[in-house]
Amino acid sequence: MVVTAGLLTLDQRHRRNPFAGRIIEIEGMGHLTVEQAFELTDATAERSATAATIALSEQSVEDHLRSGAGLLRSLIDEGYGDAAVLARRAAAMEHWLKQPSLLAADPGRPIPPRSRSTSTRSPSPQLEVDRLATA
Repeated sequence: MVVTAGLLTLDQRHRRNPFAGRIIEIEGMGHLTVEQAFELTDATAERSATAATIALSEQSVEDHLRSGAGLLRSLIDEGYGDAAVLARRAAAMEHWLKQPSLLAADPGRPIPPRSRSTSTRSPSPQLEVDRLATA
């Protein structure tokens, strides 16, 4: 779509890339799985975007963390790796699942083009999991 609109060129001589250096915010796709969201945000990095975020549904994140915690518990049962580390990570995921909380855009706040956003909101589930697992 951006190629046909003339916003992105594939010719290296006069290259135009509207994604370069931008933070890409994707909304309206909350139904995606975490794995699908990763693939989509990874594709923005391949197009030289600075960062990308997708507003996923709480259910998508819950499903992913529930599955991940179950996998870690089964790895512990099978004797894989450091059981204490795996148990801390699983416990952190289960802790988040008790009170799920996701970041969200401020309602009605326009975002200026090429803005750099800083947030004081609570960390993402994965960052929270990493923080709790190393505590």
